[in-house]
Amino acid sequence: MENLKARLQRALAATAARLVDDWKYLHRFFSVRLVALGSALLTAWQMMPDKVVDLLPHWIPVAAAYLTLISIAVGVAVKQDFKGKPPADGGPNA
Repeated sequence: MENLKARLQRALAATAARLVDDWKYLHRFFSVRLVALGSALLTAWQMMPDKVVDLLPHWIPVAAAYLTLISIAVGVAVKQDFKGKPPADGGPNA
């Protein structure tokens, strides 16, 4: 029973959510900026009057959503260097 309990605790610890080391600088990553931009675009689409939405093709929000998701996936996979001054504590990619 003790062995099972220890294994379960190790498994839970391995899958626990943890902040990345550079969480203070997340706003500098373009993948995070893409999330904000995509959210803003889709929110703007939802807030448009129905008359305007009816005039535009319905594939536009779907294409914007897919483009945003693909861009975020690429942005997360690519090493991102900070523009300008590096963080004082070294930060990521320093």
